Amino acid sequence: MNTVEAYESDIENRAAYFTAIRGAGGLGAKRIRTEHPTKAAAIAQGSGDNRTMIYAVTPEGRFAHLCNV
Repeated sequence: MNTVEAYESDIENRAAYFTAIRGAGGLGAKRIRTEHPTKAAAIAQGSGDNRTMIYAVTPEGRFAHLCNV
């Protein structure tokens, strides 16, 4: 496991919540906060274009990109 994978794995294992983010940064982005990554991915499935980003967020606010859905 390389350093980036270890960082992402640590964040995912300690996540307080997961978020699905769609759209450009700033005020135009749509964010949905969930307690589980599969719920975030299920919410994003409707778009079908693989452009919704799923992130894990720790209680300290550290985050890691897990996948696109």
